[in-house]
Amino acid sequence: MPRPRRSNLSRQSRNARRIRNIANERTEEEQEIDRKERRVSMARLRAVYHKNDDGTTDDEELITVLEVLKENKNFEKKRNARIVLYVEKAVLNYTEQHSRLSRKAYESVAADRLPKPCSKSDPDYNDCSLKFLRKFQSQLLNGVRELNIPSFNPYHLPVYVINRTINDAASVSAVITDARIWGFDTMEIKKCFLLFRFDHDSLSGEGQVYFPKARVSFEYDVTATLFGPTPLTDSGYCKGDLSDFTVNAEFSYKPFEKLGVKYFTLDKAKVSAELGGAHVKLTSKKAENQGIADFVSNFINEDPKRTFNTVYPILKESGESMARLMVEQILSVIPADELIPE
Repeated sequence: MPRPRRSNLSRQSRNARRIRNIANERTEEEQEIDRKERRVSMARLRAVYHKNDDGTTDDEELITVLEVLKENKNFEKKRNARIVLYVEKAVLNYTEQHSRLSRKAYESVAADRLPKPCSKSDPDYNDCSLKFLRKFQSQLLNGVRELNIPSFNPYHLPVYVINRTINDAASVSAVITDARIWGFDTMEIKKCFLLFRFDHDSLSGEGQVYFPKARVSFEYDVTATLFGPTPLTDSGYCKGDLSDFTVNAEFSYKPFEKLGVKYFTLDKAKVSAELGGAHVKLTSKKAENQGIADFVSNFINEDPKRTFNTVYPILKESGESMARLMVEQILSVIPADELIPE
């Protein structure tokens, strides 16, 4: 008599048991390291992708989970590689089922809610693109839930990590959480000049945006050396008001294909900025550190441009990273032929 076939549920149960058994082989120290890495990984994911209103996630997020797992230093161990193998299978199955969702979602909302992109053949393409971006800006303020594009009023960044040494006198190591940025509603797109390189099927250009006023708030945990050899360590809350803030950007895109659909991804991005004025308020979580927080706040407020220029390399690197994050969230859901039609 032939042996009865086991159900898929039984296979899934066996796989779950294997993962549990693999996990149980680890020492308590290894498990604690993994827990810390997992918290950092999920924080990074939340900084890039967010869940839909119904609690589901998209295929890009699952793929990013896999990429983060592969970055873990313990990944080379065979048992972790085996765990990731199950994740790879889950990603593949999910992607096969939902690969067309973003394109269908785009087509379902583009006609009614999004401005029509400019055609490559438009003789005044750059002028047309500038008008398109200004119209698209208003749509971004409340986000586009169907396309998984977050709200930009304010823009929310759950977590961001800074670890940078400028020179012997200035270094910053910080974890920024629950960051919110206001000002996109009054942002002015001053210019957008695009250059096509049809021979490489790519796109490059430059742009400038101006913020008459912008406001930021976030929670921080920082160790910094800015004013002397002794590092300052503190955790607390920061609120800042910026004025006459100009951002210049040079960028290039490159195409990539995802399951038969071509998209653009940001290849290179260089950002520079100029600050007119600023006022900052730091509130320490520890009463005994409030004196230090007040000193730093007053130092910044006495001459915001001086501080801005001192930490500019850090701000430039962080700005480029955040700009890439914001742009990629939009590019990842709009097919290339819809973004730049013939």
